[in-house]
Amino acid sequence: MRIAALLVSLILLPASYVGAGPVLLLEFLNSDLTFGTVSPDHAGYDLHSLLLDGSPADLDLLGGGFEAMGAVFDHQALVTDGAGDVIGSEYFYTGGTFSISMTVDKDGTLVSGSFVAPIQTLVVTAGEQDGASAWAAYMLGPGLFDTSLADALGIGRHTSGGQGLSQLTLTDNGNRVGVAGDHTVPQRQAWDGVNRVTLNVPEPATLALFAAAGALSIRRRPRR
Repeated sequence: MRIAALLVSLILLPASYVGAGPVLLLEFLNSDLTFGTVSPDHAGYDLHSLLLDGSPADLDLLGGGFEAMGAVFDHQALVTDGAGDVIGSEYFYTGGTFSISMTVDKDGTLVSGSFVAPIQTLVVTAGEQDGASAWAAYMLGPGLFDTSLADALGIGRHTSGGQGLSQLTLTDNGNRVGVAGDHTVPQRQAWDGVNRVTLNVPEPATLALFAAAGALSIRRRPRR
């Protein structure tokens, strides 16, 4: 009876409540992106700010970066103008891993930790020549913080999802070997720009409710 009542309460719980919780925004000032019809590799640097529900977290940032890798190329779509000329292209990827590492000073104590989440989708939109813009848009699945880092940030370890958006510039002279190229080149490169990552952190009470439902749904084996 208790199981049924709890499951009914979960079903009737408004989606806005289930997803409610702090929103963590991280901003990085630089990154390098290699993309194309190959598996993309995106590394970010210079963690500049960290906001929790729009306010700076109660700690000092000492450094941090991110890396997105392992995504699989799915398909490419060309962007054309009224005359039918190609003016850009979109690259679609699925899978892979998005990870963040950082070091913070919390009340005089140094804390280093990481976060990792699966990449659900990645879409890279790029222009056609050196100096044109490129955008990388991520949709992330549920992720996990190290315990020490989550405690320092004052949040739960689990995230229910997130997004990432990077504005970059196509270049032939980035930090990695590569070419800016156009839609016909299998491997291209972009760098610099600003990178913003938003993570949704459910309230601990909501997570506990789901955990309780799972525990109560497990039936005991009869004793022999």
